[in-house]
Amino acid sequence: MLGLGTLALLVPVHSWAQTSVEEFELGGSAQVVSRDCIRLTDDHPFLSGSAWFHRPLDLGKPFELRLSLVLGMKDTQGADGIAFVLHPGMGTGWRGEGMGISGLSPSVAIEFDTYQNHHLGDPAEDHLGVVVNGDPFHSGAKPVQLRNLEDGQRHRLRIDWTPETGRLRVYFDDVQRLDVPGSMLEQVFGPKPILHWGMTAATGRLSNDQQICLEELLLTYGRGEGGPTPRGRRRVGFDENAAQAPRGGQAPGGGERPHGSGSNPGPDRIASSSLIVARSARVGQNLVVLGQKILRLRSSFLDSR
Repeated sequence: MLGLGTLALLVPVHSWAQTSVEEFELGGSAQVVSRDCIRLTDDHPFLSGSAWFHRPLDLGKPFELRLSLVLGMKDTQGADGIAFVLHPGMGTGWRGEGMGISGLSPSVAIEFDTYQNHHLGDPAEDHLGVVVNGDPFHSGAKPVQLRNLEDGQRHRLRIDWTPETGRLRVYFDDVQRLDVPGSMLEQVFGPKPILHWGMTAATGRLSNDQQICLEELLLTYGRGEGGPTPRGRRRVGFDENAAQAPRGGQAPGGGERPHGSGSNPGPDRIASSSLIVARSARVGQNLVVLGQKILRLRSSFLDSR
């Protein structure tokens, strides 16, 4: 159903287009499922996952990125959604209504929420909203109602930042849905910050298979900065310096809880000593193959004597 997407490249002067999932740092439940798709959560309860692009953004320069979001196939029995996040570091936030962003501060996130938490003032429909410093109470802007997102289809997301105009524009399924003023970003991060961007998702008591698929990433760098520094994927843990869990408990009628409340297990914290570097596994495999070749050459040499 998800298949492989068509990757688009657009590389103007002093810019770099990146389309490889290998350049993302994965945290929590996230895993690569194809050459252009990352599953942030599978269809199991109480998960949170994150995928962070390894190279930080300078908000003094423009960027544009295009992804596809797949938010699962379960509508009334599915939760919780996916978010685009700007944050100085890389981490995996709270599960459930936290959507993988609660606990990350300072941060600004664009959420695609597929579950109505009544105590948060969520509309009945799936919706898009701005989340500031991981606070799920829609403190950034009034939620924008969307049609059902849990249809198993890819939904196109475009994020466009123009520092000259100070606008962060959000397009969803080819329609502009949000226009976030740069003053909000400056209030949270200060002037011209250097930030990481990533995608997070979570499940609570209810769940869905939630994925992102890369289509186009256009970043603009100054002269002499060059392209990316090659590196392999690693696991990123919970941001130990982040804020505490969001306010609120269980919503009337059984809404999703954030991390650390009620029956929801505590956060999955991954210690720095347990970071997994995927490239190291490939190096080990190459060393084994090299050793086998040396043994075969030695055997052939001895047989020829």
